[in-house]
Amino acid sequence: MLFSDAGHQLGILSGGCLESDIVKKAHRVMADGKSRTAVYDDEDEEDIAFKLGVGCGGVVHLALVSLHENNEYLALGEVYKSLSSGNECIWSCDVKGSYGNCEIKKNSQSKLSQAQLHITNGQSILSVLLLPPIHLLVVGGDMMQRL
Repeated sequence: MLFSDAGHQLGILSGGCLESDIVKKAHRVMADGKSRTAVYDDEDEEDIAFKLGVGCGGVVHLALVSLHENNEYLALGEVYKSLSSGNECIWSCDVKGSYGNCEIKKNSQSKLSQAQLHITNGQSILSVLLLPPIHLLVVGGDMMQRL
């Protein structure tokens, strides 16, 4: 999900159930520039996810990070270029928001099948395989009219 300081939002995480709480947390990140993490657990009766009846049957871990020139916008420009060119990429980001990286995978089948969180040099790094959009053309006609 992306948020602007003007109140615009792009994307959705939970079908709308958690978004109002995420927006509040995102505004705090934008106000002070400090990254935050959040966890929503719909199995914990004290958690907001349970109270809202999210129903995903699990735990959602979030990293809320600010995008700015100093962290080179977490390499999202490179991600856009890669996906627009029809290439896969593995996007990695320090969950504290200090940097992002886009490793382009041209015509390859990456072994990364789900998001991974790992520790490298004392930093928590999230890596996600991003695939270009699928283009589909459906063509048909009524063959019975010709018979």
